[in-house]
Amino acid sequence: MAVSEMSTTLFLHSSDILVHVAVSNNDTERAMKISAKMFLLAVAWLLFLTTPTLGDEHEWPRQIDGRDTTIIVYQPQLESFANDILSARAAVSVQRTSDTEPVFGAVWFEARAETDRETRNVALRNVRVLQSKFPEASADQTRSFEQLFNRQASGWNLDMSLDQMLAMLEQNNLANIEVEGLKNDPPKVYYRQHPALLVMIDGDPKLQPVSGSKVMRVVNSPMYIVFEPSLKSYYLKIGDEWFSSHKARGNWRSVSQPPSSVLEVAARVDFPPVPPEVQGNLANKPEIIVSYEPAELIVTAGEPQYALLEEAGVMYVDNSDSDIFLDVTSQKHYVTLSGRWYRSDSLNGPWTYVPADQLPADFARIPEGSVKEHVLAHIPDTVQAREAILDSTIPQTARVERDRRAEIEYDGTPEFVRINGTGMAYAINTATAVLRVDGRYYACLDAVWFVAASPYGPWRVAITIPQDIYSLPPSVPIYYVRYVYIYGYTPDIVYVGYTPGYLGTYVYRGRVVYGTGYDYRPWYRTVYYPRPLTWGFHVNYNTYYGWTFGVGLHGHYGNLWYSFGSGWWGPVHHRQHYYNEVNININRNVIIKRPGNIYRPISKESWRRQWQERSEYRTRKPDNERVKERFKERPRTREEKSYREKKSRRNDVYIDRKGEIYRRTDKGWQKREKGDWRDDRKLRQKDNRGSRDKVLEKEYRARERGDQRIRKREVREEDREERRNLTRPDKKGKKFRD
Repeated sequence: MAVSEMSTTLFLHSSDILVHVAVSNNDTERAMKISAKMFLLAVAWLLFLTTPTLGDEHEWPRQIDGRDTTIIVYQPQLESFANDILSARAAVSVQRTSDTEPVFGAVWFEARAETDRETRNVALRNVRVLQSKFPEASADQTRSFEQLFNRQASGWNLDMSLDQMLAMLEQNNLANIEVEGLKNDPPKVYYRQHPALLVMIDGDPKLQPVSGSKVMRVVNSPMYIVFEPSLKSYYLKIGDEWFSSHKARGNWRSVSQPPSSVLEVAARVDFPPVPPEVQGNLANKPEIIVSYEPAELIVTAGEPQYALLEEAGVMYVDNSDSDIFLDVTSQKHYVTLSGRWYRSDSLNGPWTYVPADQLPADFARIPEGSVKEHVLAHIPDTVQAREAILDSTIPQTARVERDRRAEIEYDGTPEFVRINGTGMAYAINTATAVLRVDGRYYACLDAVWFVAASPYGPWRVAITIPQDIYSLPPSVPIYYVRYVYIYGYTPDIVYVGYTPGYLGTYVYRGRVVYGTGYDYRPWYRTVYYPRPLTWGFHVNYNTYYGWTFGVGLHGHYGNLWYSFGSGWWGPVHHRQHYYNEVNININRNVIIKRPGNIYRPISKESWRRQWQERSEYRTRKPDNERVKERFKERPRTREEKSYREKKSRRNDVYIDRKGEIYRRTDKGWQKREKGDWRDDRKLRQKDNRGSRDKVLEKEYRARERGDQRIRKREVREEDREERRNLTRPDKKGKKFRD
């Protein structure tokens, strides 16, 4: 097809270059091919000039390539972290293509930290260089570098791992968020030496008719329990197994099949599939224990068997998934429940609360990497306790459009209850946290604050909230909203975030605990609104994954699925995405994560797939032996190698608060002076080496600890993937591998 002469001109602009591409040819097809090739070449060239050259996602130092300049940014050293604003200093080197040696210097900067606790990434955005110092550079070079940084810093990729951030926080002691007023009264503790399951009902059973059926649902339990009036029997569904009893707190027995009326209403609930191993173990007829009050269950596989952690001299019960210890001196048992410690003369109780700072001294010597290392998070002054505390200070952040709206439902006319000692009141007949403060109404939904002039709305995203809200006492069921924040706003965006307190993690007397300990009164008229629970599901903390939930059935591997009403564990979040499904682990070796990022909606299928992929069917002890073997006995795999072994440039350059530049070598510290690294004695004496080294060593240990946490997390994830591979169906899909 003949066409007239065509001419196409393409301009690509960057802050540093202008690219001009011209095409002129009678052959349209050839012209388009040339234009496309040159366009891609130009884009590739632009990306090469402006994109940081990065290796591993969280690897330091970072190399930033410009047109004629290479900038190396070493891992930042934290100075302050408040709300979502991070201030830090970092060692840098700048080398132009015409230079034979880099010029080292220091920069102080400020950035907005956008954290994602699900991916464990801290993205530093809107980086702004506040000050720079280049002792080796001339005045002209310094001005040139400053202009370069001011122009480019906002686009630097300085993302870091949440583990690296935690290590820096720990070394800088930047957290002091202790809470008071929590309850530590022990729940009722059941002890069994055979498989058992604890079923919680919040008070006497409250029955609600199921639409189109005579069957009634027990709405005040997180378990799936129904009542068949004509048979005067309760039916409990766990996995694919059914249990029946004439009384809710009676003797439950396994039944092969409930009546058709019960099956019909259960068919309306979309229960996820259950692996055959779990179903087989449930068929062994575990004891069902029903409690109407806060309770916990401890199970051992027969008589308790004690083992010794030789490094610490601590005895623990080896045939239980509970964390039970025996103090040899006093012959008393200790157990952790929701991060709290309790003591008893016998496993049959009674149990009394023990302040964590009054535990036997040997407990603090439980070694990292041992089968009981996770309890160190509940022992004050341990590294694990400090890191758990610091983890609770780091928010999950998000940007929220200001035109976002909220809909809030009440069970009838809004009813408010005054909060003692304050001028505030909160609504009791809604699943959403709604507060009345000084005649205005504030609602916290999906970790975002909304404001309205009426309890009915219209609700708009709030840009500020009254400070009184941050004085809510733990005795109030909506205490968790104290941990939702507004950091700033623009005409279109509000910067928001929440810390783990929103999901029930509280710092108390030098360690983290779960839940407030209060037994809140739920709401029920025509709709049942549960309140956050502290007890009943063996909540336990893991240094690398957070809180896990478990039930009895020691030695029965795998996961169980339950159907919940929203609100049993903290705030109602993602009601349209959460689908009332929670995965409960039986042997507490399976890691159970609630949504890692409330601000990121997930689909129902994605949610189910995530939990199904986490199904693991190995016993606790062999798993721990495998992890221990991986760390201490087996040669390290590629994934386990140190970050330093992976990269060509060592992350070993630091700056002190004055901007002096130092390097950590195997023989000690060196100072950058007159274009070289020096460690002579006169220099050490001049710089008051002891004081300097003490500060720099803390910074060095922070980097080491952050990398160590990342490596251990990689190992654990690899080990979990191996376990999943071992339990997946064979190629024919007929059976699970041994």
